[in-house]
Amino acid sequence: MEPNESFKFYGNYDVSNIKKIIEDNGLDWDKNTTRQTRCFEMVNTKTIPIIFDDNFFVTNFTPVYTENFSLFEKEVDNISVLIKSFHNGEGYVLRAMLVKLLKKRSIPTHIDSANETLKKSKRIHIPIVTNPECIFTVGDNSINMKVGEIWEMNNDKMQHSVHNNGDEDRIHLIIDWVEKTPE
Repeated sequence: MEPNESFKFYGNYDVSNIKKIIEDNGLDWDKNTTRQTRCFEMVNTKTIPIIFDDNFFVTNFTPVYTENFSLFEKEVDNISVLIKSFHNGEGYVLRAMLVKLLKKRSIPTHIDSANETLKKSKRIHIPIVTNPECIFTVGDNSINMKVGEIWEMNNDKMQHSVHNNGDEDRIHLIIDWVEKTPE
């Protein structure tokens, strides 16, 4: 992605299995509060970590698999294959998490800068549940991401925000993709 580019569309993915896993497994959206307590911008969100290091502010390029990984492993692997096709067959998932933005709530304008991994990875969003009133803004561009669309967004160079003005919570699978581990 170019430094002045807001969004990059990768294609579509059938998220019905991910949605079913969420519905069938009684996942505890309130259990992990790392992002919500450490990043004030995320106070209106809830997180299900899949590949996620709770020590988020330390630069670590080694994936940390959570207890939820086994539920989503096949889907993360399938999505990885798709993402690799956009990155010359190289790279890996450093982080994967489901993030719920509550209805009628927002994530305020910010730039992601918690650690070096955010500067060296690609932030990819895949909507699992959304609505037409959920608007993602990066720089001067705003879009409504549709269910199953795969979007890279410029999270470490451009200000961005999300407004969910709809009557339902929005759920995205967020992936941080590293093309090559920095030396």
